[in-house]
Amino acid sequence: PELKTAFEQVLRTVAPVELEQVLAFKLKSMGLVVQLEGNLVLPSCDLYRRYFYSVFFGI
Repeated sequence: PELKTAFEQVLRTVAPVELEQVLAFKLKSMGLVVQLEGNLVLPSCDLYRRYFYSVFFGI
């Protein structure tokens, strides 16, 4: 649940999101996000953003 919630935060905005280090590492390891400075992350591609946004939020 914690990882899903963190990824939902990333999907809800176009700006980089700061996550806890462990969560950022796990999402990056799965290829879902790219890590910027520190623990700031963005979705790794727009396709992932659109797909997972529709899955999680039904839009």
